Amino acid sequence: MSNLAIMQQRFEDACVHSPKACSYLAARHITPAMRARWGIGYCKEHTETYKILYKRLTFPIYDWQGNLRSFSGRTLKSNYTGAKYIGLPDNDTFKKSEQLYGLHYAMPHIAKSRVAIVCEGFTDVIGLHDLCGAKNAVGSMGVALTTHQVLLLSRWAKLVIVVLDGDAAGLRATEKLLVKLKEMPVEIAYVTLPEGKDPFDLSIEQGPAFAQYLKDNIKGRKIF
Repeated sequence: MSNLAIMQQRFEDACVHSPKACSYLAARHITPAMRARWGIGYCKEHTETYKILYKRLTFPIYDWQGNLRSFSGRTLKSNYTGAKYIGLPDNDTFKKSEQLYGLHYAMPHIAKSRVAIVCEGFTDVIGLHDLCGAKNAVGSMGVALTTHQVLLLSRWAKLVIVVLDGDAAGLRATEKLLVKLKEMPVEIAYVTLPEGKDPFDLSIEQGPAFAQYLKDNIKGRKIF
């Protein structure tokens, strides 16, 4: 068993036995079944390698073939300072800008529909899969969609739909994104959300109706 796999097991075990972590997940409508499926854990160990994850929820990051590559951690504090999410540094086998969260689950559905939905956060992907039934969703892990990520998706997708916040910053990001990705071998479309809402919020509020909202509000060619 690899060191990453050993730590993943420790993180999962710690999460199950952490009242604080369990309470946070329950408040966020993440059930024990969802936690187990996505391998959400909790880091209670202040080791040298994983100290940046200390006292954070952990999200394992797998490549499209299902190999565990890294972790990201989310603070449990509501009045936090600094970054909400912190990931382990890039290394020889993992570069954040070249991976997509949830692709190992989404890949068969993307290959079947030829459509990929890209959102930003970890819980956004989880909500779309488990609460909405949009199992072709993946996450860019907090960074603007990169050319590497789009080229990876182009192995299976003909259309990449980017879900963006509906505020001014989100609209500016849309313009930059479309310029950056205009030469990609897939069609790039987008959906902007109501201001102040993210995909996970809307997944909780609307369930499968949110997946229909995404289909109905694509700016670009609809092929599904």
